[in-house]
Amino acid sequence: MIDRHIRHKDKKIHLYCDEIDQYIRKVTPENEEKELLHNEDYPMVLSSGRHSDDGVNWVMRNPKMNEHRNFFRLAIHPEDAARLGIENGETVSLTTDTGTIEVEAEYTWQTAPGYVLLPHHYGIEVQGKVYGISSNELVGRDHLDELTGNPLLRYIPCRVEKLKKEA
Repeated sequence: MIDRHIRHKDKKIHLYCDEIDQYIRKVTPENEEKELLHNEDYPMVLSSGRHSDDGVNWVMRNPKMNEHRNFFRLAIHPEDAARLGIENGETVSLTTDTGTIEVEAEYTWQTAPGYVLLPHHYGIEVQGKVYGISSNELVGRDHLDELTGNPLLRYIPCRVEKLKKEA
C-alpha cells in the first residue's frame, strides 16, 4: 500500500485509497447494526485483552504473584449476571463459535450490558503449572478485520452460561 499510495512518480503523497473508500462507504450505522448482536447463538460480545494494573507480563508470568490472587476472570456487567442467574465469583461457561472455556465470573461496572471482558496473555505454563486459559482459543481464523486482516480480539460474538449442576 505504501508504494501504491505514497511513492508516486509525481513525488506527491496521494491520500485517496480505493480500498479504504469502499470500506468507509459500507460501514454505516445501519449496516453495523445488522451485523451486531443479532445472533441468537452468541448474543453477547467478548473483548479479549482486558487491561489492569496487575495484567503486565512480569506479574502474569511470576508464580508467586498468582498464588493468592486470580487475575484470570471474566468481567461481566451485574445486570447480565442477574439475568443469567450467575453469582459473583461463580465459574461459568464462555462459548464462541471456536470453543468453550470455563472461567470465574466477576461483577463489574467497567463493562456494558451484553459485553464481557477477558484478559489475554494467560494459558502460560510456569514451572509445570498452567495459569488461566489462552483467550486466543476462543478466536477463530475468520474473526478478522476486513480492511487490515488483523484478528478482531475486541469483538467476538459469545454466549455466557451458568454451568449445569450434575445430578
